[in-house]
Amino acid sequence: MASEGESSGAPRSLQDRRRYPSRLPKELVAGGLSVGFATAFTNPIDVVKVRLQVDRARGGSGKGLVGTAAWLVRSEGPVALTGGLGAAVTRGVTYGGIRLGLYGPVRPLFGADEENAGLANKAAASVFTGALAASLTNPMDLVKTKGQVYQGTTGEAKSPGAIAVLARVYREEGWRGLWRGTAPGATRAAILTCSQLVTYSEAKTLVKRRAGLQEGFWCHLVTSALTGLVATTTTNPVDVVKTRVYAARREGGGGTGVLGHCAAILRNEGASGFLKGWSASYLRLGPQTAITFLVYEQARKVVGLECL
Repeated sequence: MASEGESSGAPRSLQDRRRYPSRLPKELVAGGLSVGFATAFTNPIDVVKVRLQVDRARGGSGKGLVGTAAWLVRSEGPVALTGGLGAAVTRGVTYGGIRLGLYGPVRPLFGADEENAGLANKAAASVFTGALAASLTNPMDLVKTKGQVYQGTTGEAKSPGAIAVLARVYREEGWRGLWRGTAPGATRAAILTCSQLVTYSEAKTLVKRRAGLQEGFWCHLVTSALTGLVATTTTNPVDVVKTRVYAARREGGGGTGVLGHCAAILRNEGASGFLKGWSASYLRLGPQTAITFLVYEQARKVVGLECL
């Protein structure tokens, strides 16, 4: 039987499956560290992406990626690019730990831990962990996005802290406001986790077979780069809607829910509106995916887990 630190293509036995509870802390730590580190590195790009998506919804000038970044730095200073950093990293550690860390332990429940497990089984397991992670950590995602949007829109010199944002959301919308956008957030996380984990697994096999790369840095880098491209394209439409929902204030009346925002995007911007901010998304999600999986693979080795 392969040890925890070894990779084995053999089907997992019942004894292997019973070891999952003891593996869970290691899985959560490895997943949380990798996503938290990647989130901190790419937060400035995330700020630009969020401002770009919200600017169009508010009838802005439609600045592009570079224009939005330059405008932020010029009007608010370089500190503008740190908006929501604390909440982003906190959420990255918890959210990442759950969505990546639970994937291995829940795979047996979906029949995805066998050697010949199909894509549908792997997709089901990853969709479950992604949606669960986003649902549990939705308030932190909301706080992160609100912090990025509030800065520069209310005369604040710097991004408000997580507590200040929480207090503001509670004051304006009540406790239910903390769960605004759970549906698009969970949907995006499910798609993201599925596109990342399933694509990474399949792409790594392809890279090894076609490019002749062995398990290691270059194999992980090429595989994660391909994964980032797929993940960005599949999640961008949901990400646009999620950002609009999170950024919206409660103004009464209809048209502020998920369907209302989707209808508004189609009516005002056309189908291309769902790809708003794709370049910024890829500049963030591409490197973030690469960093996440590069760190994740190494973190798994450090804590005594096998490679993905």
